[in-house]
Amino acid sequence: MQYSNIKFNYLLKCLILVVCTFGINTDISFAQNDTTGPKNIIIFIGDGMGLSQISTEILSHKKPTVFESFKHMGFVKTHSHSSLVTDSGAAATAMATGKKTYNNAIGLDKDSIAVTNLMELAQANNYSTGIIVTSPLTHATPAGFYAHSKHRINKGEIAEQLVQKDIDLLIGGGRDDFNNENSTELYLLDTLKNKGYTILSNNENELPNIQGYGPDSKIILFTSDFLPSGAITGREYFPQYCKTGPYYLRKKETEGFLLMVESSQLDISLHSNSALEFKAEIHDTEKAIEALLDFARKDGNTLLIVTADHETSGLAIADGKIGRKVDLAFTTNGHTAALVPIFAYGPGAENFKGIYDNTEIFNKVTQLLNWNP
Repeated sequence: MQYSNIKFNYLLKCLILVVCTFGINTDISFAQNDTTGPKNIIIFIGDGMGLSQISTEILSHKKPTVFESFKHMGFVKTHSHSSLVTDSGAAATAMATGKKTYNNAIGLDKDSIAVTNLMELAQANNYSTGIIVTSPLTHATPAGFYAHSKHRINKGEIAEQLVQKDIDLLIGGGRDDFNNENSTELYLLDTLKNKGYTILSNNENELPNIQGYGPDSKIILFTSDFLPSGAITGREYFPQYCKTGPYYLRKKETEGFLLMVESSQLDISLHSNSALEFKAEIHDTEKAIEALLDFARKDGNTLLIVTADHETSGLAIADGKIGRKVDLAFTTNGHTAALVPIFAYGPGAENFKGIYDNTEIFNKVTQLLNWNP
């Protein structure tokens, strides 16, 4: 009996030692992860994508959607400085700069003073940068991440600024915004060529392979002269370049990359209250997010953030049957002030839980990367 007690006490001490050691090592591991943070950042914005919009995609399919893969979620308040109901310019500016501003402003604070955005910070910290959208590249949401203008309608001014930014990968519509009729600077396309850009055009039958370009290249791929085609009419490039874009940026010899992606035409379909067009767009959106999440999982050093600039149409799910048909009702053809969901995956994803202002997206990203605004 005495020998058994001695043996038991010895084993108990060994067990306590192992548990304590494991606990200490686990704490150190977490501390290192928190200090190191992500290497790469992908910010995905579904224009007008509120909770009902996401619910539509989830309820329309029997199998789990990509939205159900995220474990860290929250809600974002979208109001601008000037209005409870924001526009895309003010919302993008808030996310990209951490500053609330008035509706229609791009990259300015409430006093019309230019404020530093995430693309500028990324380049200052030796990060490669990219933008992939289904709108013109000069549209309000992408512009909020690189430009400074008193009004989103100033497409020529915004195009000129984009040309000067040296963003490594640009994919979207709006080629006409870079010609001499819409810009005060002549021949912006020639300027892009002189700055070393490879200018590509979308071919509906065969999408250009951007992965074939080396680490020193810069690419601008115009998918249309103005607005790209909608998902309902067969647009294919969005999920495809969400799949290959991160790999193109990762090959560059930089500290990491920042990629901003927008599913822009969700908003267009919701403004027109077209259920058919919207369902095609939200499904295309899911495929694009799935491609980005697949990259983040394989990479291990990428933080993927999925959210919206605002909700559009006051969408309601009126009836239907799970996995088959979802009947939709629209309460407006404009934006609403409803909170929008936010999802995060990767190093630092736990920081995006809760309810907070859209300006906190900028703050959380810069804190994780130790960038000094």
